[in-house]
Amino acid sequence: MKALKTLVASTLIAVAAPSMANPVLDFQVGGFATQSLFTNNPYASSNISFSQNALNVASSYKAGGEGNFFQPPVVPDASVRALYVGNSGSVDIFVGDHFDDELKISFTTGASGAGKALVYGDADANGQRSVLGSLDLAGAGTECTDENGQPVQGYYCVWSTVTLKGFTGASLISLSASSGEFFLDNIQLGRGGSNVPEPGSIALSLAALGALAYTRKRKQQKQA
Repeated sequence: MKALKTLVASTLIAVAAPSMANPVLDFQVGGFATQSLFTNNPYASSNISFSQNALNVASSYKAGGEGNFFQPPVVPDASVRALYVGNSGSVDIFVGDHFDDELKISFTTGASGAGKALVYGDADANGQRSVLGSLDLAGAGTECTDENGQPVQGYYCVWSTVTLKGFTGASLISLSASSGEFFLDNIQLGRGGSNVPEPGSIALSLAALGALAYTRKRKQQKQA
């Protein structure tokens, strides 16, 4: 009985405890206006910061923002937000606690859009950083339709996902566009960026609780 209680307690603690992975940067905070991530940083508590030109933009398609993008399926009045990167200079994301193994980025751009994501390590004594890896960002099409299947002109909605693996000690991501403009979302730093308990952990905790309840019931029946 004591062992079973210990199992239940340890299982519940494991389920309740968040993972130590860095968060997925989904930028879904704020109202409909364009916001500076340099001054309005929702990830500061995770020791993540942004360069001065980093903008969090809401979609203008049924969301009231300024960005000419959306993610299907369209939800009217939804505040779909993303990180904006144009050809006026690179946008930098600084990760103070570092991340390893994997970088995953979702993005949309025009058919002729071309850009790059560079991953760097820490700066040395001379302020120089070593490149740990890079990802090419390229357009995959621009044919957008609304929730009724009707064409929508002037928007980006074809999303692509790129992944970089096999590195350690990353502390800076530099995003740039050599042509066109990009909207980036769900930037995952490292493997597994969710604090939601896994279904297997939840099932294990429920099974342990069920076993505890059954044992108590049998004990009460024997005492009656």
